[in-house]
Amino acid sequence: MFIKKINKILNNKEISPVELTKTFLSRIEGLDTKIDSFLQVTIEQSIKIAEEVEKKIMDGKKINLLEGIPMNLKDNISTKGIKTTGASLFLQDYIPPYSATVYQKLKGCPLLGKVNLDEFAMGTSTETSAYKKTKNPWDLTKVPGGSSGGSAASVAAGFGVFSLGTDTGGSIRQPASFCGVVGLKPTYGLVSRYGVFPLASSLDVVGPLTKTVEDCALVLGEIKGKDPKDPMTVEVDGDYEKALARGIKGIKLGIAPQFIPKETQPDVLKAFWDSVKLLEDLGGEIVEINLPHLSYGIDVYSILAYGEAASNLARLDGIRYGFNKGDITYNRTKGLGFEVKRRIMLGTYFLKGENYERYYLKAKAVQQQIKRDFQKAFEKCDAILSPTTINTAFDLGAKLEPHIMAYNDLLTIPVNLAGIPALSLPCGFDQRNLPIGLQIISNSFREDLLFTVGHNYQLHTNYHLLKPPFIEGVDIYGL
Repeated sequence: MFIKKINKILNNKEISPVELTKTFLSRIEGLDTKIDSFLQVTIEQSIKIAEEVEKKIMDGKKINLLEGIPMNLKDNISTKGIKTTGASLFLQDYIPPYSATVYQKLKGCPLLGKVNLDEFAMGTSTETSAYKKTKNPWDLTKVPGGSSGGSAASVAAGFGVFSLGTDTGGSIRQPASFCGVVGLKPTYGLVSRYGVFPLASSLDVVGPLTKTVEDCALVLGEIKGKDPKDPMTVEVDGDYEKALARGIKGIKLGIAPQFIPKETQPDVLKAFWDSVKLLEDLGGEIVEINLPHLSYGIDVYSILAYGEAASNLARLDGIRYGFNKGDITYNRTKGLGFEVKRRIMLGTYFLKGENYERYYLKAKAVQQQIKRDFQKAFEKCDAILSPTTINTAFDLGAKLEPHIMAYNDLLTIPVNLAGIPALSLPCGFDQRNLPIGLQIISNSFREDLLFTVGHNYQLHTNYHLLKPPFIEGVDIYGL
């Protein structure tokens, strides 16, 4: 919706790419002090890209759909010549010598800046960042979710038409739910991870956060595809714009009791069932499915993701680059935050000696069971519906115990373990006016189904068009 509208306005010369970019930069300068979503604003780089797009227009050339569309990136996505910290002191002055593939594919988009995250994407609230604590635009006393909290908050606040985040256990979808925006976790292997700081390489994916499902589909169309620098990627035909034009009559939508745990907040349940009713009224067929191993998701994820994180972060010693104030032990002690060190220690334990067989290999076996559960479910349905999270955003500084914090990813983690795609979109608000998310899950490389169902839902609701209170009266896109 917004991307196509802006593209038309730019091509018609109703506003220039430079004017548009400066509007966003001005809004960030004036308002981001309230939510702290940006770690750095890249003024010169964004204006330079906008000027290049503007010259193309003035030369009489028609620009592509995403050219001139201002965006931002989660600060674990490498940008050549632009500081990329992973929200960690360890990389406080790190400037990558190369760019991530996803950034290269969006070279016509003015990069407004790099946004906050949990340190090395380890967390669910964006509070483990070494630099600042991002606030939820809907309530400045609440968290935005994590680890892509800066991405979700910035899009909700209108500080970019879209953002790219990463999702290892729910890190795009959970903050999208908390901040009332759309977030997609693509199929594993659909989008290149080259140039993205690894957390758990077998689970990590890159995906877009946007205001609308349509915009999400358009961004995915640009960033997907095989990349020789990421051997796990594949080339998949996917006309996502065609998917947006389809209705949902006859599409079978599965509901599993395991995706509706008793701990779910009542307001979340009501919004979910209201959404199910709407989709049924639009022609969707509701079928009951069973996912018996879903409850093991958090435990399996913790063992696998922490083990891989411990292995991936072993390269950080501060000697070759990064935080270097002494020997390796001192560098890692002072340069890494508590949550990162906690996960490294647990991951090292899971991989050590006989524990590898006792924990890690058993977790891999249960992961296969979870994958099989989903495959059996997709024999009965085309897509699966669930709440994105069991609760809405919680208080900043709540200092929840790690096992309680993990419950925020209870409904998102199984999707990562199965390697399949899922979309979160806003489906209502609780009694405190905090956003609620609906999660739609499909089989591998069927993102088109997610967009069909999600877009039809948004054609009949307006949750995605509502603005957080602190920017009421501000035209989000300055048009």
